[in-house]
Amino acid sequence: MMKEPSLPEPIDSRFTRFDNVDTVSFSYLPMWFIVQTDIHKEQESKDLLMTLDGVRDVYLPLYRKAIKGSDGSVRYRFSPTVSGILFVNIDEEKIRTLITEWGYFKYKIDACVDGSRVPVKRTVYSTIRLLCFSPKETPVETIIRRARISNEDYERFRVYNDQLVNSIEDLKILDLSYQQLEADNDTVVITEGPYIGFEGIIRQVKTKGKKDRRLFFRIGNWCACISNVRTYRHIVVREAVRGMKAETVNAWRHIDHLTGRLQATFFPDDASAMLRKVLKGLRRNSSISQYLTTLKSSDNLHAFLSGIDNISEGCLISLSRYFQSGDKTLDSALQDMIPDTSLRPFLTPTPGMMPPSDNDYSVLCHNGFIEIIHKADLRRYFWTDKYEKEKYSPLTLEYKKIESGNRGTERVVTENIAIPDEDYLYYAHIGLFPESSNGIVAIVNWGGFCHQYTMLTADDRAKFHNDLKTKGYDRLHQLLEEAAQGTDLRFISFSPSVGGFAINIPDVTLADVTDPMDIKSVADAVHTLIERCSPTAVEMWQGTRLLSWRQLLQRYVLLHKIPVASRESVIPVNPELEQVFSADNIDSGCNKISQLLKPYIQEVERRLAIGNYRIASILFLQIMQTLTRHFIRDEHYNHIQDTYSPDSDCTHIYDLLLTNANKGNVDKTDIKYLIKGMKELRLTLSFISYGFPSCLAKSKQLEKSLNGIPSLMVTA
Repeated sequence: MMKEPSLPEPIDSRFTRFDNVDTVSFSYLPMWFIVQTDIHKEQESKDLLMTLDGVRDVYLPLYRKAIKGSDGSVRYRFSPTVSGILFVNIDEEKIRTLITEWGYFKYKIDACVDGSRVPVKRTVYSTIRLLCFSPKETPVETIIRRARISNEDYERFRVYNDQLVNSIEDLKILDLSYQQLEADNDTVVITEGPYIGFEGIIRQVKTKGKKDRRLFFRIGNWCACISNVRTYRHIVVREAVRGMKAETVNAWRHIDHLTGRLQATFFPDDASAMLRKVLKGLRRNSSISQYLTTLKSSDNLHAFLSGIDNISEGCLISLSRYFQSGDKTLDSALQDMIPDTSLRPFLTPTPGMMPPSDNDYSVLCHNGFIEIIHKADLRRYFWTDKYEKEKYSPLTLEYKKIESGNRGTERVVTENIAIPDEDYLYYAHIGLFPESSNGIVAIVNWGGFCHQYTMLTADDRAKFHNDLKTKGYDRLHQLLEEAAQGTDLRFISFSPSVGGFAINIPDVTLADVTDPMDIKSVADAVHTLIERCSPTAVEMWQGTRLLSWRQLLQRYVLLHKIPVASRESVIPVNPELEQVFSADNIDSGCNKISQLLKPYIQEVERRLAIGNYRIASILFLQIMQTLTRHFIRDEHYNHIQDTYSPDSDCTHIYDLLLTNANKGNVDKTDIKYLIKGMKELRLTLSFISYGFPSCLAKSKQLEKSLNGIPSLMVTA
C-alpha cells in the first residue's frame, strides 16, 4: 500500500501572482525573449533577426526624442527606449539551433573559401545575444530560461513604452531579481499621472550625487525601472514578506491568531498573559511536547496545547524563534508586543471564535463587556476610481434553475450567487461596553493608534488633521472631524490598549446581547462602525506617507493578510512523485509517466471509496503540483503529440473528485482545501502560458458544488 500523503508543510518554491486569470493561451510554441545587442545597432540587429528561421516577430521599443538646433528650432527623432534591447518572439523548439553555448545568435551566409569561386554556407557569429549579464559563467539552458518572458510581461512592457513615448525620462533593464526585490519591499500602484496603473516597487537611488525615486517592475526574470516617479501619488497593494519589517508584522499576525484561539477556548480575558507564559515556557523547553510535561493534565493550558492545530503550532514555533532574547530582556519584549488586552484589533485575518456556518458573526462574552466578531468583506475598499476597479469587484456565479409557475407551467430563472474571496475576507471585532447612563457603547478597537492620537495637544492635533487633508487621507480626516463634532460617532479611549471610534446605543443593556443568535438590538451600530471605519483603515494601510501612523495602524487596527504571491504552499511535496516525473521517463506524449501514475490514481479511487476525500485531494494536488514543475523544467511541451497523457490522468481524477463533491456528502472544509490548492496551481507558469493541467480551467465547478449549486445547471 502506498504511503499516506503527509500533512501540508511549507515549501521553498514561490508562485508568481497574476490577477484575473480567466483565459488561457494554448499556443505553447512561440515565446518572447529579451535580446541584447550593441548600442546604436538596434535596427540593424532587428533586420538580421527577422531573417532567421523560427523568429516570428521582433519588437524594438522606441520613444520620440526632441532635439534642439542652434537656431532654437526643434526637430524630433525616434530613439530606442532602452539602448541595446530588443524583444524577440521565437519558436521555443528552434531557439537552441540559433544560438551558441553563450547565447549569441548565429546565422549562415554564402561565402567563397580557399580561393574557390563556388559559394558555400558559412556560419557567422553575431554580437546579438539573449540577455545575460554573465554569459561565460552561465549554462546555455539557464541563459534561455532567464531570457524568456511571459506574454503578460511583454505586453505590460509594450504598454508602458507606448504610453510614455513622450514623457519617459529613463527606462532601464537591470541585473536584479524582481522576485527578491518584491519580497523585501512593499508593492505599490501609481494612481495618478502618466504612470497611472503601473505596479512595482519604489526605491530611492543616488545617481551622480542626485537622489531619484524610481519605479522597479518585473520584466521576465529581470527587473526594469523608470526614473523620476517621486511626484506621483501611489498606494500600497502588497506588503513585504522578508526582512526585519516583515518579521515584525508577521509576529503581530501570529500573536493575534494565537490570542484569538486562546480566547475562543479557555481564556477569554487572560489570553495575553497565557500566551506570554507559553512563550517563556518554550524558551526553557525544546518543544511543545516537552513543555506539556511541565504542566498539570488538568490545567486548561495543557488542554489547549494538547489540542492545538497545525497552524497554531506553526505560529507558536515562529514566535518562539522571534523572541530569541536573554531572560533579562524577554519579559520586557513580551510585555511590549503582547500587552494585556481582551479586545483584539479592529480588523484581523482570523476570527478566533469562528462564526457558525449559517451566520456572519459570533458572540464572545468577556469580563465586563461583550465582543461581536463579524465577517467583513473588504474587497470593495481596496480599489479607487482610478485603479483597476474591476479587479476588486465582487465575484459571482450565474446559474439557472427551474421554478414551477401557475397552472403547472415551468420557467427558467437565472440567479447570481456571490462567492466570497478569502483574500479580502476579514473579521471585525466590536466591543460592547456598559455606559454610566442608560445604554451601552459599541467600539472598534484602534488601540495604540487611538492612544497616540488622544495624547496630542490641541495644536498637534490640528496639525495632524491638516497633514491628513494635504497628503490625501480624506477618509480619516473626515471621520475624525465628524467624531470631534460628537454627533452619532465619537473617538474615545478607555485605556492605552482599548480605544477607537464608538457609537452610543441607548436603552440597551449587555443582557440583551448575550443570545449568540440574536444581536438585533445592536446590529445597526455594528454595521455602521464596519461600513464607516473599514475604508478608513484601508486608506491608511495603502498610504505611503505619515509612516509612523501607518505602522500604528498595521499593528492595532488592520492586520493585513499575507500576500498570495508569498503565501506558503498548501500542497505538501511528495518525493515519490518526483521520481515518477523524472526526465528519464519522458517519451512521446509522456506515456511512460502516465503508466507510472496508475498506482497513484488507484490510491485516489480507493480513498474516495472509503470516504477519505481530504487524502484523495492532497494526492491529486501533489500530482498536479509535480506536473506543473516538471512541465516547465523538463520542457514537456516539446514532447506533446496528439495527446499529453499525464494531463488526461489529472482530468480523470478531477472528474472523480467533482462527482463526489456533487453528491453532497463531502465535508465543505475538504472542498475548500481542494479549491485553495487548485487556485494556487492556476498561478503557475505551466497553466498561465501553456494551459496545463487543463482541468484547472474548470476548477470553478468546485466552488459551485461548495455553494450547493448543481453543476449540470450551471451556465458557462
